[in-house]
Amino acid sequence: MESWKVKHAELVVSKAYRRFGRLALSWSGGKDSTVMLHMVLGYARRHGLEEPLVIASDPIPFPETEEYCRSIIREWNIKNYVFWSRDLLKPTHLTHAGEPGSDKLNCCLWLKVKPLNEFIAENRIEGLFVAIRWDEHLEGGKEKFFSPREQPSHVRIHPILHFTLTDTWRYILENEIPVNPLYYKGYLSLGCKPCTVPVRRKGFKSVEEILKYVEKEAKEGIGRSIDKELIMERLRKLGYF
Repeated sequence: MESWKVKHAELVVSKAYRRFGRLALSWSGGKDSTVMLHMVLGYARRHGLEEPLVIASDPIPFPETEEYCRSIIREWNIKNYVFWSRDLLKPTHLTHAGEPGSDKLNCCLWLKVKPLNEFIAENRIEGLFVAIRWDEHLEGGKEKFFSPREQPSHVRIHPILHFTLTDTWRYILENEIPVNPLYYKGYLSLGCKPCTVPVRRKGFKSVEEILKYVEKEAKEGIGRSIDKELIMERLRKLGYF
């Protein structure tokens, strides 16, 4: 992929380390956040800096995603991490959310927004790395590389905001990054289990095949719940990614 895009992403990471003392990184186990994790860890280790606190997986994860995250944690020797479903969710969140996926706005509010904001406040996180991209959906197109948030006060950091969907897959291919096995099963956009479906019944055999597919046919958001996409603006105002 274009080298300037990688350099710009690394510049965003370097500025984040200069500006903030306590950093965290939201890593769902999907393609974009894994690319971001690879970049941030690489930068921190090259410069002898403290690695961010990694928030792994989803509130309602696929078993494959949980296992993938655990395998990457082992292989990449990540020491500073928590799991969303185990360490962020509390009984009150699950009670208020109701049946997972039945009310997308309420579910995301209680299983994602509120637990994350509480975690940020409790751990005094100053900057949170998030792997959204401008071309992902309309709301993402409104974001900046550094986005101040309130309640709790912190800044969202978006190193790969300028990446395209194909950039992400090219970076994975060029850097030989292991991917979530759900991609080989025909999924292209991953999220919580109730809101994610495969888009290709026969699946994919390799990252090269996935890249060729997205270059020709796929659009971002395919495989995600349509009503979830429609309420994205409201979710972002509440603190969603």
